[in-house]
Amino acid sequence: MPKTIEEHNRAYQNQSVSMLVKAKDSFSGSENELIIEPSKNNTIVEFSSKTKSYSVVHQNYENFKILIKVDTTDDKDATTAYFAEKEITFSILPQAATVISTAVKLSINEGEPMVARSQSHESKVLVKIPGNGLQGEYIPESIDVEISEYENIESSSIFGKVVEIELSDETGKKLGLKEDINNPLKQVEITLDYTYPVTKSGLQNGLYQIAFADSFYELLQNIDNQVSLNRISHIDESTVTFSIDHLSAFGFIQSDSAEPEVICCDQPRCFIDSVLFYGENTAIIFYIIFSLLIVLAVFVLKYRSVLNKRKS
Repeated sequence: MPKTIEEHNRAYQNQSVSMLVKAKDSFSGSENELIIEPSKNNTIVEFSSKTKSYSVVHQNYENFKILIKVDTTDDKDATTAYFAEKEITFSILPQAATVISTAVKLSINEGEPMVARSQSHESKVLVKIPGNGLQGEYIPESIDVEISEYENIESSSIFGKVVEIELSDETGKKLGLKEDINNPLKQVEITLDYTYPVTKSGLQNGLYQIAFADSFYELLQNIDNQVSLNRISHIDESTVTFSIDHLSAFGFIQSDSAEPEVICCDQPRCFIDSVLFYGENTAIIFYIIFSLLIVLAVFVLKYRSVLNKRKS
């Protein structure tokens, strides 16, 4: 699956998206042990006995969503009732956009928090699963974290970058799906960094909000879902941290209903700046009035001179 800019460019040139599918329990190459839905535009190219993996190709470089069903049990038949499945969502890279991808594998120690950070030195994106974030019967052995940061997306509604986060267990099954009743991921904390025009006070008063959708592409199409203010736990001058129980793509938007931002300042410099501004304006006004008085005086003197000449 393309992750880097170079891989996206190659997929665009070939007009196809290639994927490599592996399973925790090895594939054998048996018929129907791997099924793709829908089958249209999706082809299982070959099985590699050396790597025990399948090569899958989606024809066309486009946004798509597919479901991969796998059965590596005794019958090795994903058309029967027992199988594992993984949903794959692919988003094309808009022209001029860039993407930075981070992949981290987290080992699980029950009751201890887990943290994954962006590999970009300029990014402050962080994913944290608290000690009680995984609950229930189906707690995985490990978690794979994928963070994709899209920048220069040329969106009229989203400010700054879009961050897409995906968590999956050791079998490749996504965690944090709302429709999964056995989902063990009950809480995850996300830290995003932001830049102007988004501000700390703007986030606090609701002028700017964090929108989310199931994927990067879907967020570009629909920003109707926002993280509520009561889920935000921390805001500083460059980052915001919030908790959520499912994962998706996130971006900053401006609220249609919030009041315009009022910038408050309790620093001495703000008072000095305002005084200087007032002083500068006063000087300009004084200069204009003084110039008008000089012009008026000259006019009066000339007018009197003309009157005196007429009298004489």
